[in-house]
Amino acid sequence: MDPEAPGWNAQASAVNADPLSGGYVEAVRWLRRGISTDAFALADQGAADQYRTLVHLVDTAAQAGYAEKVRHAVSRDLNRYAVFVCLSLESLANTGSVLDPGFPSCPGIQRDDDDSELWQPQPVPLGFIGMLQADPFDPMYRPAA
Repeated sequence: MDPEAPGWNAQASAVNADPLSGGYVEAVRWLRRGISTDAFALADQGAADQYRTLVHLVDTAAQAGYAEKVRHAVSRDLNRYAVFVCLSLESLANTGSVLDPGFPSCPGIQRDDDDSELWQPQPVPLGFIGMLQADPFDPMYRPAA
């Protein structure tokens, strides 16, 4: 349900929602607010499109009811796309252009139960794998021993 809609209850939605969305209600709200300001502030259309796509994917995934295995893969794909968008925005700040994600340009969040392939940009930008490995919220994170 849309948090902007009359009668929307954040607590009830968080309690009754799929676990993918339950822990991320505030993050989804933050992203939605950001889309109305942050994306419009970006002078580069490619950067704005990547940010809008991220918001759309997170919003759509937060409202979906995924099986456990699919939920895990979708969460990882969303994290990977968010890392790509961060790197792309860094590239815009440093070089004046955003990164090209290649094909597919973003992860697909409609998956089969046996689809375990994770999205990544093609070609993989410098720093992408490092950011994934350094993210303690990524299930693949392994701290140095």
